[in-house]
Amino acid sequence: MNVEILSVDGAPWNNGIGAQIGVYRSFNNICTGFFSEVGSSFTNTNNDESLELNCLNPGDSYWILVDGSGSNTAGVFDVVVTDLENYPPEATLNPVICFGDSYQVGNAIYTSSGNYTYVFNLFNGCDSTVYTNLIVADSLDANAEQATLASSPTAADGAVTANPIGGTPPFSYLWSNGITTQLNENITVGNYCVTVTDSVGCEAIDCVDLEYSLISVTATDGNLICFGDTDGIISFFVENGT
Repeated sequence: MNVEILSVDGAPWNNGIGAQIGVYRSFNNICTGFFSEVGSSFTNTNNDESLELNCLNPGDSYWILVDGSGSNTAGVFDVVVTDLENYPPEATLNPVICFGDSYQVGNAIYTSSGNYTYVFNLFNGCDSTVYTNLIVADSLDANAEQATLASSPTAADGAVTANPIGGTPPFSYLWSNGITTQLNENITVGNYCVTVTDSVGCEAIDCVDLEYSLISVTATDGNLICFGDTDGIISFFVENGT
């Protein structure tokens, strides 16, 4: 049910009364009984007021109290009561969760894809129903590996890369050194961790140690003077290794 108080502006009350609205029920269903509040509403900056109520008991009597704001004790207004026709209340949810997570509605915990119905049993039989169409996203894993070994312990010419496994593309990447691309290059030896996030928002983390090449080979050559000469020299210089 929706209750609206619509002020009628004009003389002699001019700007309405700044209505306050309350809805009450009586414990014995007559106006001489003890009253309890069902709902109330007041907006200081608005002469009009509205109040939406759910789960009212068919056949019961309810009393609407309208009051003015401050010294506004008299005014002209319209009272509009509308049946919202939303009994019993229902809601439909369409969540997507990551693999391994759970989704809770009331006391029910869902962990697999499916269509579920949960009923909240409220007072006076005013039950509300929640329909949940749950999708569990594909599992996501990450594999971080060396792409290019650094040429020396201090050279910033190595690279590591991240490979997503499963999940829902597209993917985003965040490395521990701040790089946000799949390939993390021009880096020195060290440990690098990456967080891979898919389009659902699921995350996977993996780390890799970037090493340097233990063998360094340098080639030098001696230029031939003429075509057909056979006295050229190529020399290889190897560092490290056994």
